[in-house]
Order: sequence, then structure tokens, then C-alpha cells
Amino acid sequence: MTVAVGLVFGAVAENRNGAVLGEALEEAERSVLSLGTHATVIRPEKLRERLSKATEELWQRYGGPMVLHDKA
Repeated sequence: MTVAVGLVFGAVAENRNGAVLGEALEEAERSVLSLGTHATVIRPEKLRERLSKATEELWQRYGGPMVLHDKA
């Protein structure tokens, strides 16, 4: 059984054209990333795109084997 729960970020609201302010997107992106896999963004699409880019960057940074460098 799947239950949908809506979490609304007050600053993230689309206007009639679907536009969202960049500052609001940044705030929402940080909030959603802090929830990890416990959150799913349905819209706005621009937020989904930002999260996709951020998770790709995280994967590149942390997805492979860690290489530690000696400071000799």
C-alpha cells in the first residue's frame, strides 16, 4: 500500500506559468536533500532537475572507492 503525504514548502509555489523563484528552489533543494530517501518530489520540475544534478554530483563524490592521500 502506498500512501502519499504532501509536504508543502511555503516559499516554493508555482505561479500560473509554472515558474518558481530561484531562491525558493535553493531552500527547497536543501530541505529535500536533508530528508534523503524519505522524500520524493513530484513537482515543480525545476526542483526535480536540481535534485537530479545534486545527487549525480554526490554519487560522483561518494559512489566509488575512497582514495585517501598521505600528506607526506
